Amino acid sequence: MTTINADATVLPSVSPPLLLFPGMPGTTELIIILLLMVPFLIVPLGLVAAAYLFGKRRGRSEVADGDGTERVE
Repeated sequence: MTTINADATVLPSVSPPLLLFPGMPGTTELIIILLLMVPFLIVPLGLVAAAYLFGKRRGRSEVADGDGTERVE
């Protein structure tokens, strides 16, 4: 899309940058956005790690008898 200014020259339409914090440098905004995203990455990774560790413990208990000693078949 193009726009025509007062002296009839055609300028390309450029969307303005997304300014979450006007007046703040872009790198600072990027760091803030990344910090806001961290919980959405850490929580699922923590759940995956917990499920993995629980599965390892559960699998080991199925190999052992109820008293914790290894089964010999």
